[in-house]
Amino acid sequence: MMKIWDKIDGVKNSKSIMAWLFQIANNSVYNFFRRKKARNTNDDKIIDAKTNEIKYNIEEKLHNYESNLIAISEKRKMLKHNKLKTIIDNLNPRYKEVYILRFEHGMQPNNIAKKLKLKINTVYNCIERARKKVKSKIEMEQI
Repeated sequence: MMKIWDKIDGVKNSKSIMAWLFQIANNSVYNFFRRKKARNTNDDKIIDAKTNEIKYNIEEKLHNYESNLIAISEKRKMLKHNKLKTIIDNLNPRYKEVYILRFEHGMQPNNIAKKLKLKINTVYNCIERARKKVKSKIEMEQI
């Protein structure tokens, strides 16, 4: 515990704290067995086997932890995407159509105006109003 307290300033960011704790535990176990190492080669083999087993377990737990972080991150992205899609789906039909053509399909406003047979200023207004409504909803729902 003292090692953790003494070296807490070595943590670069909160995402790496588990890896950092596992590494301290791994090093502590390794140092313990190294200091206690018996002269007998059978004891050396047992110690090496135990150290490798502990290292493997730590690496496996670290891998599982990282996999869980990635899975959580992907779920959050999916939730944000679904919330954004719901916000866009609830826009006024004209705003929604213009917004999708502009931001999902990447069409230029003049091409949107031609396609929908609207004035260019109407397209710009729809884009701006839809953008403001989406932004407002995102801020309200804290997406």
